[in-house]
Amino acid sequence: MVWTKLFGIGDLSPKKFARFVAEQARHLGSMSDPVVDDDDFRIVDGDARLNLANIYLRFLQLPRTARLEYIHQCVLTETTAVENWEGSRELLRPLLRSAGYLRLAELESRAHGDAWDGQLIASHALVGPLFATLVVDGAHHMELVGERHLAEWKVGFAEAFAIATANLRRESDGSFVPISPGLWVAPWPDSYAAARIFVPEVLQRVCTDPFVCVPDRDTLLVADPAISGSVSTLVDFLASERQDSAYPLSNQIFALVGKQLRLLDIAPEDPAFAKYRELLVREAFEVYEAERSTQPEDDTPRYAEYIAAVSPHGELRTYATWVETVDTLLPPTDTVIIMLYDDAGELVNSWKIPWDTLVGAPGLVERTDSILPRWRTLAFPDESWLDRNRQG
Repeated sequence: MVWTKLFGIGDLSPKKFARFVAEQARHLGSMSDPVVDDDDFRIVDGDARLNLANIYLRFLQLPRTARLEYIHQCVLTETTAVENWEGSRELLRPLLRSAGYLRLAELESRAHGDAWDGQLIASHALVGPLFATLVVDGAHHMELVGERHLAEWKVGFAEAFAIATANLRRESDGSFVPISPGLWVAPWPDSYAAARIFVPEVLQRVCTDPFVCVPDRDTLLVADPAISGSVSTLVDFLASERQDSAYPLSNQIFALVGKQLRLLDIAPEDPAFAKYRELLVREAFEVYEAERSTQPEDDTPRYAEYIAAVSPHGELRTYATWVETVDTLLPPTDTVIIMLYDDAGELVNSWKIPWDTLVGAPGLVERTDSILPRWRTLAFPDESWLDRNRQG
């Protein structure tokens, strides 16, 4: 245990993780006779249940030296509340998650097969890359609500979400903190700052129909559209305050009109456009590379290379690559570079095809059912089509 405290805990397989958590629960006295249930990936002690899927995901994200304390927090919490609806409803809170987070959680679930069956996170699309999820906020940690929980409770997502939002609304007193003229940040240090986006009347108290951004779980920014240059102020703040977060969401800017949240369209001639586009391209690249890093070497389709480069005219451009013989998964980019090689592995020709042209051509690519925007290649285009549609 001394070595664990000093150097932390390395990555563990789900089975080893479950047994380690059970050992810690017994050691700390929170469970007297914990039994690992590998099929449902949880620990059982009499009537108590500790579901491990979400805990394991968070464990893998933490630094090695923070993992033991996190496990101790989890095993010391009340383990039965999430197992029944009556014990959970007052502890329910809405939590904002990104499509990237949910996609990685899905891939992690699939990688562990039967042990994760039924553990998919319950979610509902909000706008752009944002999704609503639910947590049961216990004394020591939050547990994400899965589809299995809703099924066992016999409660739909909409009903549970309405109760969770009502619970959060009662905890949403307080004034936004001014950062600069026309820009404010939410004051709540309770892990639900960004989730106040689900309580639009709280945001409307700051200014009418504000611009809104939620770069991470603990940050909610509000800008006044009536003040000239408020978009530039918001973008400048996002660029200057960029830092790694354990709970990133998105640098997308939204407009809250009444109770309706919409993506804000920033025109290319806007002074903030170039810097804002750079933020979004970097965000898309990081999400894509995180997803791509999970792919086994023998898995198909293969993820395309994602490239961002500045053109001779100073414009930031994005590219994805498609090699003729490779079943490929493409992210949306400005341009797709299509490459043809000979049998000796030498490049014979390449074509830069505009994204809209490729996607609009029948039979070449199709959108997948992924929560993230991804297209899978189908038939390789013939050279005459490539020549006709090549970018100048």
